Amino acid sequence: MHYLKLNRANLLFFILVFSLWGCEKKTKYSACFTLDKSTISVGDSVTISNCSEFDGGFTESYWDFGDGESVYTKGNTSLKHAYSNAGEFSITLTVGEKENLAGVSKDIIVK
Repeated sequence: MHYLKLNRANLLFFILVFSLWGCEKKTKYSACFTLDKSTISVGDSVTISNCSEFDGGFTESYWDFGDGESVYTKGNTSLKHAYSNAGEFSITLTVGEKENLAGVSKDIIVK
């Protein structure tokens, strides 16, 4: 019968490996955006600025404008969106990756 001989170096190596096993750095996201206006006319554009915070690498941002249109962007860029129908719409921003997501919504009125 053979027994595994562990010296101090091997023991420290196994402790290190098992202590790090399953430890994954989770990037934290905070979704944030601003609108230049909360009420616009049909056909006019609203300017939307992404002020989200990303602890670590940067990922795409997913925008849902509430009127059936959506878009992906990268970086904290500004974008414009025009509405072709009157009503109240909810703009939703989702940032992050896989199960680590953050989101925020704001309403806009189109007259």
